[in-house]
Amino acid sequence: MDILHHTKSKTTEELLQKENWKEILYSILPESANPLFVFPNEMIPGASIWSYLKLWKEFYRELNLSSGEVIGIHLPTDSSFLGSFLAGLWEDLSVACIPFGKGSLDSSIVSLRPKWIVTLDEDSNESLKQIGYERVLNSSVPDSRAHLFRRIAFSREISDNVRLFLKSSGTSGAQKWVGLSDSSIFHNLRTHLEAFPKKGSTVGSVLPWTHSFGLVLDFFPSLLRSSTVIKYVSSSFDLEECFEFLNSFPIRHLSGVPSFFSRIRNLPGGSEFLESLESGIVGGAPISSSLAKHLRNTKLRVGYGQTEAGPGITLGEPGDFDFGYLGKPVRCEVKIDSESGSLLFRGKNASSLEIDSSGCVNYFFPEEWRATGDIVRKESDGYFFIGRTTDHFKLQNGTFLSPFPIESSITELLDLPWAFVFQSQDLKTICILPDDTSPERKDRILSGWKETFPWIEELFFAPQDIVSFSAKGEILRSISKSNVERWLHS
Repeated sequence: MDILHHTKSKTTEELLQKENWKEILYSILPESANPLFVFPNEMIPGASIWSYLKLWKEFYRELNLSSGEVIGIHLPTDSSFLGSFLAGLWEDLSVACIPFGKGSLDSSIVSLRPKWIVTLDEDSNESLKQIGYERVLNSSVPDSRAHLFRRIAFSREISDNVRLFLKSSGTSGAQKWVGLSDSSIFHNLRTHLEAFPKKGSTVGSVLPWTHSFGLVLDFFPSLLRSSTVIKYVSSSFDLEECFEFLNSFPIRHLSGVPSFFSRIRNLPGGSEFLESLESGIVGGAPISSSLAKHLRNTKLRVGYGQTEAGPGITLGEPGDFDFGYLGKPVRCEVKIDSESGSLLFRGKNASSLEIDSSGCVNYFFPEEWRATGDIVRKESDGYFFIGRTTDHFKLQNGTFLSPFPIESSITELLDLPWAFVFQSQDLKTICILPDDTSPERKDRILSGWKETFPWIEELFFAPQDIVSFSAKGEILRSISKSNVERWLHS
C-alpha cells in the first residue's frame, strides 16, 4: 500500500501516464469531499464512493472473479453504478456498461455473453434463463435491489486487454459492442484534457455514462479533476426540468450533443447560460449552420469521434464553429479514402475489437486504418462533415447527392426544425417537411422550392411522428424512409 500512499501527491497528468486504475482511484477518493456527485435526489462525496467501491470489491472477490473476466453492469446512474463500476476497474475486470432501461438487458447481451451480470431489472429472470443464465442468490450483493446472474452456457473469453465494453450508438452502422483497452482510454483522456476545467470546478453532466462520449469524455475527466458533478438523471428526459436543475448551480463546464444545445438555446435564459460556460464539448452529431452561428459566442468547442475511436478523433478550439465543422485530429492519424471519400483513422485511440450482433469478434491491429463511414472534406482549418457513405445516393443525371448539407440548407432558409431528403423506390428525390406551419407559409414554400432546390422532385408536409430521430437528434433514415413511403401510399 506504500505505493498507493505515494500517489496522493501526483498530478492528474502524472497519474494518466501511469495508466493504473488503482493508483488513480486511491489518489482521488479516500477521505475526500470531492469529487462530489450531485443527483436530483442524492449527493455522493468521494469518500462515500470509496466506501461503495470497497463493498463491491469485496463482493467481486467473494465470487472469485479473475482478471479479465467480463461482468455486465445494468444499473441506474446512482451510488450502485459508481461503486460497482469503479470496483470493476480496481479488480482489473472487463466491464460491460449496459444501457439501463426496462427490457433493455436481454437484447443487449445476447452477442456479448458476459460471465456475470448485475441488474435491477426484476423481469429479467425468465428472459436471461432462455439465453443461458441462472440467478445466483447471494445476500452479499452491496445493493439489496440488485439481482446477480451467472452464465452457465458458453461465456465470452477475450484474450485482448479489454477494460471496457461499450455499445456503439449505431451511427456508423448496426449497433455493436466495442472493446476499449486501458491504452485507448488513457490516450483519449490525455489528448482531451485541455477541453476540461481546472481541478475542483462545478460541471454539468447530461450524457449517459454507458456510452463512450459520456463515460470517457465526461465521467472520467470529472473524476480525475475532483469536480462537483451536477448530474441530471431521469427515466424520461424533460428539457425544462433539466435546464432548471443545471441552472440552479454555478456550472462552468457542460458537454452534449448538438440537438441538446440547440434546444437549451431556445429556452428563456438559455443563450445566457451557454455563454456563461467556460468549457465543454459539442459532439455526437453534425453541427448545423444556425447552431454554429450561436455557439461562436461561447467557449464550447466541437468534438468528433466514434465509439471505435474511444471516442475522440478531432477537436476544435473554443468558439470555433462552422456548418459541419469537425475540428482537427488529436494525436491520431487521419486520411480521406480516395474511393469513398470516407474519413479513416488509426492510432492509440482505436478500439482493439468489436463484437457484432451475431456474436462474431473482429480484432484489429494497432496500425490498421479504420473507416468511420463519414464522408468529409479537408480544409486548412480542419475537417468538415458532408454525409454518411450509407446515406448519399445517385441522381438520374449521375450526380451523387449527400442529404445532410441539403437538409441543413433547407432548415436554415425556411426556419424549420428539420427536413428529410431521400430517394424513393422509383428513384425520385423527395423532401419531407414538418406539417406544423400556416397554410399561407406552406403556399409560399410550395411556390418557390423548385427554383431554389431544382434537384428535389417532390415535396410533402408530413406529421412529426412520420420522421424518426435518434437520442442525439439525428434523423433515423432507414426507419423514416419506410415510414414516409407507407404514409405516401396509404
